[in-house]
Amino acid sequence: MPELPEAETIARQLHAVLADRYLGRVVHVRSDMVYGDMRPIQKTLPGLRVKLAYRRAKRVILELSNGRTGGPMAELVFALGMTGRLTVCDTAEPIEKHTHLRVAVAGEKRELRFRDPRRFGGIWINQATEPRSVEAAKKVRTATARERRMSGTKHERQMREPRSGEAAGGKQLPDRILSPLGPEPLELTAGGFRRVIRRKRQIKALLLDQTAIAGLGNIYCDEALHAAGVHPLTKADVLSQEQAGRLLRVIKTTLRRAIRFNGSTLMDYRSADGEPGSFQNQHRVYNREGQPCRTCRRPIERIQAAGRSTWLCPTCQPQIWVP
Repeated sequence: MPELPEAETIARQLHAVLADRYLGRVVHVRSDMVYGDMRPIQKTLPGLRVKLAYRRAKRVILELSNGRTGGPMAELVFALGMTGRLTVCDTAEPIEKHTHLRVAVAGEKRELRFRDPRRFGGIWINQATEPRSVEAAKKVRTATARERRMSGTKHERQMREPRSGEAAGGKQLPDRILSPLGPEPLELTAGGFRRVIRRKRQIKALLLDQTAIAGLGNIYCDEALHAAGVHPLTKADVLSQEQAGRLLRVIKTTLRRAIRFNGSTLMDYRSADGEPGSFQNQHRVYNREGQPCRTCRRPIERIQAAGRSTWLCPTCQPQIWVP
């Protein structure tokens, strides 16, 4: 399942190849994967210019502007779900099954494709609510500046609201919600993180909660908890200030390292150029049951935490029991 590093990798690559390009004809779209603006996407996208691509949590977003006036028009939001894949490829390349959106790049023999075999992801079209300068847009490749500007704005609230409506032909679409998002882990301060974890919840469950901290998933939670020496079943509110500070530091370090390796490919994930990530070769616990811990050599164990398979080292991550 694509998490923050995978979404960041895709967004950076899309920005490199699509910024200042115009979108052409929508070659194919599965309408029941599109939400937000209910106007036909075939009429909405052609002629718009990609101003920038960026990431918010696990989502990849294209900011689109009017090709003639340069004013803001819309944002195309891709929720990758479990198996979502965004690529830019030659139009002559074979079309994989479960490709739900194909948009031509105007004047080029390339197109943007969105594929999602399990269809837990989706595509949202949101109207832009405020203009962005070109200079500011060019600084948003890592999204951090924009995330600060977006925090609490009308745009952010709009992305949180349920979306439903009618597709072409009057077919009623089911409600699909872009869920509320917490702060970005790469932007969290020590004080902000301590406020987040002042809850009587298992620390892994809390880290996976996108309304608490946005962007973390199963892989990077397990890797960060191991690096911090924190057992996944530990209650968040019993962590000391030192433990909390260490956990935040290793969350950031783990995510940044994973971004440098273009994310982790275990099954479906590919970057925007179709290549797999390589951070899976650096995993210290995730999916390594029975293999020796890279720190103490004790075999890695797998348990259930927050309803998910969870990998840990029982020596490096002793559980803290609280009466």
